[in-house]
Amino acid sequence: MDTVRQDVRYALRMLWKHRFATFVCAGALALGIGANTAIFSMAEAFLLHPVPLEDVNRVVAMVDSQPQRSVENTPVAPATYLEWQSQANSFEQVGAYAWDGVNFTGDTTPQKIQDFLITTNFFSVLGVQPQLGRDFLAEEGQPGRNQELILSHGLWERRYASDPKILGKTVKVNGKPFTIVGVMAKGFDYPMSAEAWLPMAFDAKARVDREHRQLWVLGRMKPKVTVAQAK
Repeated sequence: MDTVRQDVRYALRMLWKHRFATFVCAGALALGIGANTAIFSMAEAFLLHPVPLEDVNRVVAMVDSQPQRSVENTPVAPATYLEWQSQANSFEQVGAYAWDGVNFTGDTTPQKIQDFLITTNFFSVLGVQPQLGRDFLAEEGQPGRNQELILSHGLWERRYASDPKILGKTVKVNGKPFTIVGVMAKGFDYPMSAEAWLPMAFDAKARVDREHRQLWVLGRMKPKVTVAQAK
C-alpha cells in the first residue's frame, strides 16, 4: 500500500508540474468522450434499441468535421446548423438536439432530469408525435417564448403517477416556470435516456456562433432521395 500511495503522490506532482499539458489532455479526452457518447446514442437508438419511427431509412445523422484536427465527426455550431437547415435541398426537414440536464422543482420532490434541448421540428423530423397533448409550436422556438416542455412516458409515470390531467400544469425548470404540453409514447426515449424535451431557441448571438459545436443534427430526406445524393 505504501508503494501505491507513493506512486499516486508522484503522479499527482507530475500532473501539477505540467498542468498546462494536463488541462489540454483532459479537455481533449472530455471532447472525445462526449463525441463518442453522442455517436453511440445514435447507433443505440437506430440499431440496438430502435424506436418506432416513420420511414426510418429516410432519417440520417448530419455531422460536421475538422480536417485540420483530423476529426471527421463533430457536433455542429448553431450558425452552421441554421445554414444547413435553409440550404439542404435534399431534405424535407432538418432538426437538431443538444444534451442538457436540469432540476425539476415546484410541484413535488426536487429531481435532476436528463433532458434535451430540441428544435421545434425535431419530432417531425423523426416522424413521431406525443401520445398525450401536442408537439412544440414553431413560435415556441423563439427566445422568451420557449417555456414549454414535453415529458417522457417513463417520467410521467414515475413523477406524476400517469396523471391524465398533467397537460397545462407548471413545473419549475432550474427555477423558471415551464408548462407541460405533451407526453411521449411508452418506449420512446431518443436521444438515449431522454426524460424530457425543451424547445431550443436561437438568440441573435447564437445565430452567428460558429465556435460552440454542441448541436447534433438529424435530417429527413425527401422521398426518392438517396443518401449519396444527400451527401
